[in-house]
Amino acid sequence: MGPEKVQEKEKEIIGKWPNTYTFTKSLTEKVLQKRSAHLKIVIIRPSIVISSANEPFLGWTENISAMGGLIFAIMLGLINYLQCREDLILDSVPVDTVSNLILAATAYTATKGIPGKVLVMHSTSSNSHPSSVKMICETVLEYLKYNQSIK
Repeated sequence: MGPEKVQEKEKEIIGKWPNTYTFTKSLTEKVLQKRSAHLKIVIIRPSIVISSANEPFLGWTENISAMGGLIFAIMLGLINYLQCREDLILDSVPVDTVSNLILAATAYTATKGIPGKVLVMHSTSSNSHPSSVKMICETVLEYLKYNQSIK
């Protein structure tokens, strides 16, 4: 099937999934479940990964994808208006938190995991440290008071 035909039939192919990203994630997890009878496997599902909270230093990042891209565009003045509810929670988690979970989950799975049982762990922040759109925008604006873009 060619790319045009795939695009045409996308909704039919992905079914209940909202997009191809979530569809292919689901397919991958199903394949792992089906073919991992002798393996100990852990899947880490982070929410929106943002720059670091502590390690290697506060604010460290190597790219501007996901929320970082949005914040970068705001900081450059490319975006100066967001149409959304300010109380909306954007569930984000620092990259060093995700990295630490990967290390801990790997050690746990290696020592206590059960072959054939795929362990799934989520790395999110909403319950303990929710980040609202208002709080994120206020933080960015406060940062910009002292660190203006030269652009």
